[in-house]
Amino acid sequence: MVRPSTGLIRMRILHIENTAGVGWQIAQGQRALGHQAEVLETYRGRIRFGHDHENYYEGPFIPIKMLRTLLLARHYDIVHMHAGIAFKRIDIPAIKRLLRKPLVVHYHGSETRMGYGMYRQHLADAKIVATPDLLQWHPGATYVPIPQSPLEYHFEFDGRLKVLHAPTNRRLKGTDLILEAIDKAKEEGIPFDFTLVEGAAHEELLERFRHNNVYIDRAIAEADGKPIGTMGVAPLEAMSTGNAVIMHINDQYLPFYEGCPVINVRPTVQSLVSSLRELAAMPERIRELGEKGARYVAETRDPKAIARMCLDIYEQVLARRERPAGAE
Repeated sequence: MVRPSTGLIRMRILHIENTAGVGWQIAQGQRALGHQAEVLETYRGRIRFGHDHENYYEGPFIPIKMLRTLLLARHYDIVHMHAGIAFKRIDIPAIKRLLRKPLVVHYHGSETRMGYGMYRQHLADAKIVATPDLLQWHPGATYVPIPQSPLEYHFEFDGRLKVLHAPTNRRLKGTDLILEAIDKAKEEGIPFDFTLVEGAAHEELLERFRHNNVYIDRAIAEADGKPIGTMGVAPLEAMSTGNAVIMHINDQYLPFYEGCPVINVRPTVQSLVSSLRELAAMPERIRELGEKGARYVAETRDPKAIARMCLDIYEQVLARRERPAGAE
């Protein structure tokens, strides 16, 4: 680490993995604050986001590729691991034990809820969760909101609702219920167009947001017996581009989303249909929600502010490491 004349520590940070582009967003915020922050992808997701290094664990010779990750990690002061630690990730224990690098583990959702990223938690010097519902699994973690850089605002309305749903996981989004509600709304004669998008490239999805005006995100209250009504990346992008967002936020998590202008529906067909009916009857409400949503994202999800939260966690980890044994 370098300590400039300002007295601030300039950190060298390696983000490993890039779930929903969150690692890239945080790294951009940290760079803007004067730190060296870079993103390494070893997992090739269906949706591509910005990153600095690629070392995909595919095909033969994966142990050699893991060695490349270690050789890269040598040059950083702290490693910020996204998506938890999978059972086969022997590179992460090596980074911690052999390279003696401080390790912050950032849990984003599916790897916790489905269990595949829940291994070797004891290696984490600190834990972060991206949505407040994950505190059920990681009660000692710090909730750090998902960052979102403002996107180009593009409100478009020609007298008809243009409704979009883009699930990454149908079960965890309640897609079957949403499609049932769409069919019911069409039977009622509510005027709207509907698009279902799955597996689209990120730029394509952003373009879809720009040319739709209503986004339905999640319509499910719980999965596997645990409440999951929280907000991921897609509704933030939709709000930033001027969409009215319809989704379910579980009552117990509402304090984490104070001022968020989504239409918070109950996870029922009737509630979804009612929301579409009201928007079709009051189209000016769509513009109002789009404008409020864009402001909400700009004011509460600034990547530099989120980056500072992560930097505070890093500094606490580094301070504990430097503290003499037995010191309070």
